[in-house]
This record gives sequence, C-alpha cells and structure tokens, in this order.
Amino acid sequence: MAETPNTRANRPSLGAGMRSSSYVQELSQYRPPQPDGHEGIDSIVERTQNTSITPSPPLKPYNGVPSPHSPPKIVDSGLNHTLTHTNCQAPPGTTSDRVIATILYKNDSPRIFPAPPIDRSPSPSRINTPGTIPPNMAPTRSLSNFPLEPPPPDPEPLDHLYGSYISPLYATYLTLADLRKHELLYRFEREWNVDVVLQVDTVLRRYPQLVVFDMDSTLIEQEVIDLLAASINVQDAVSTITSRAMNGELDFSSSFRERVKLLRGVDADIFSKLQSVITPTKGARELIRALKRIGCKTAVLSGGFIPLTQYLADSLGIDYAYANSLVSDPATNTFTGEVSGSIVNAERKRELLLEIAKKENVHIDQVVAVGDGANDLLMMGAAGLGVAWNAKPVVQMEAQARLNGSSLLELLFIFGFTAEEVQVLIA
Repeated sequence: MAETPNTRANRPSLGAGMRSSSYVQELSQYRPPQPDGHEGIDSIVERTQNTSITPSPPLKPYNGVPSPHSPPKIVDSGLNHTLTHTNCQAPPGTTSDRVIATILYKNDSPRIFPAPPIDRSPSPSRINTPGTIPPNMAPTRSLSNFPLEPPPPDPEPLDHLYGSYISPLYATYLTLADLRKHELLYRFEREWNVDVVLQVDTVLRRYPQLVVFDMDSTLIEQEVIDLLAASINVQDAVSTITSRAMNGELDFSSSFRERVKLLRGVDADIFSKLQSVITPTKGARELIRALKRIGCKTAVLSGGFIPLTQYLADSLGIDYAYANSLVSDPATNTFTGEVSGSIVNAERKRELLLEIAKKENVHIDQVVAVGDGANDLLMMGAAGLGVAWNAKPVVQMEAQARLNGSSLLELLFIFGFTAEEVQVLIA
C-alpha cells in the first residue's frame, strides 16, 4: 500500500509585491460582513487609498453677530425662539437689555412637601390683554401690604410652581423697580425659603470698585448703643428707641440725641471694654479679604461711635471709617450726653458715599451699599446697587436687592462669582 505523503500548507510570508506591510490586511481569508450595510474602517481605508479628497471650503469665523453669512439659528419646535448661540451679542449700533436673577437658597430651614402636587395652571379666564396689569398683580408699594408672614404651605414642587408664579410677571409690562417689589416675588421667596435678586446684566455688575457698609447689625451682630445702654441698666428704653428709628418711625438724628443723653456719666473708657464684646457678622472678615483681592475699596459708615467703628475697620482691613463722636468731660473722664460735630444720619451717609466715590474716581454704577436700617436707604439709593442685609421690612421693600442669609459672603454671588471662585478669593 502506497504511503500517502504528508502535505502541509506553506506558511504565509510577506512578499515584495504586496501593497502594504500589514499581515492581517493582506492574508486574512475571511472578513465578517458588516451589519446593516455599514462599512467598517478597513473598507473605508481601502476605498480611499487611491482617491483624492477635495478640501473643504474655507470657514468664516462666527463673531456672534447675525449676518447673511452667519444667520441666526432657528429651532423648529413650534415655539418662537431667539438667537441660540452662546456668544450672541447685539448687532452693531444697538444694545441688549438683559435681566439676571440670582437665587440664593437658605439651607438652614429647607421646605418639605409631603403631599402630592396639585394642578395650579392659570385659568383661561385670568389671561389678560397685553399692556394691562391685573389688580392682584400690582407691585407692593405700602408697608401695610407687605407680606410679613409666609402664605400657607402648598404641596407643590418648585418646578411646577414656577409656571404659575413667575411666568405671569413677564406677561405684563413692568419696570425692574416694580418687578422687585412684586407681591408674587415676595411670596415666591417666602414659599421656597430663597432670596431672589434681580439685576440688569451689565459688565459693571461683575466689577464693583467700592463697597460701603453700615456697621451695627450689618458688619457686626450687635447694636453698639444697646451695649452701652446695658452697662448703665437703661437697655430697654434705648432698645425701644433704636428699633423705632431703624424702622423709620422716628427721625434718626433726634432719636440719636435722645439715646445719647441716657449715656451721661458713663465711663469714657467703655469703648475699650466693648472691643472684645462686638462680634463681626459671619463672613464679614472673609468678604473684606475677597474684595481687597479684586481691588475693591471698602468703607464703613456708622450711625454709632467712631472709637469702635475705627477699631472694627482696622481689624477687618476696611479703607474708610466714619461715625459719631461723643463729648466727654476731661475732669471725670465720663460722657456728657452730647454729640460732637454733625450726626452721621441718612443724609450724611449718602454724602460720604458720594465723597469717597469721587475721591477714588469710582463710577457710581460700581458702588455697592449694604445696610439694614431706614437710615441706610439714602446711601443705598445713591449707590449703583443697594443691598438690604437681614433688614427691617421697610428697607427690604425699598432696596434693589435683599439678602436674608447667615453669611455676608453671599454678596459675592450677586457679583456673579461662583462658589469655586469665592473659595479662591477668600483663601
């Protein structure tokens, strides 16, 4: 029986006439079909090896201004849309009017809604003709109509309430000042435990150059004159006058003189003892540090007394400090119950703010004033932005912005800084 020779296939080898040096590409005997008719990368590469690729036409840079070469992008979704490009800007010769809302959530007492949501869509009968403002949507202009108490809790999620509470505000024609005072905005803030700050979105908003503070109950937690009164056991009488003055019920200058009379006979060294008693408001020290890092000047204008005001300014690194001076008897080293010089009242605070801004060559739109009492309203109105800090109701109603949180660092968020940027500034 003849022996069958043992035949073996020749081992593959790379020949000189091969098109490429890829072993897998040239000697693969089986290639799986591509699903759904889509080509694989190998097929695409093979097909384009001997073809020339036509270069694409040159691209014109898009500068954000609509033009025949760069038309605005319109989204066809059944709704009306404006320009959708992130860098859109107004065409040459025109300006854009934008309002930005900063919402600050107060985490100390978050709202909880255990019940399921209910429908609160606006009724068709309540839809108004353009240009008219319903009576129940007029801005709150008097203190008696100010919603001091929150409305009854409604079991509605924030995203559902947004439509029925906020949208009608933009369905009517309101000025920004009226919009800030709108009752629905107050209700929204109290309903959801937030502060809403509405501002015109200009470049100057992000670059403050001068920030002016009230001292008592703003930069510090206490009222200095109440601390002085406590040392002579007349705290109740002084506190009552102080509260009425801060609420605008009494003329500040006359009430201040009445309170100072009660300090007659107090040791003039009392201010040195109170230095260890006053407590800066949470975030005050870090805020001043952050403002200095961005090149912003700071000032404290106090209706209190210059010894403690200057001490606080030196401690925090504030550039300017103005306050009242008490007259003391050199023989007894006690206060006489009189004030030296003009009283730093509401009018004087406004004058000082304008003087400092002029001296530092700062545009008024880049000046920010922060206070809590009625005697701060004039300087807050003169500044580019007036901020009510845990303020009395009449001040919250009139101020351009209101903050009712626990840390003064929240002021930086109004300027447009992010939480990460704030941490860099206070480091």
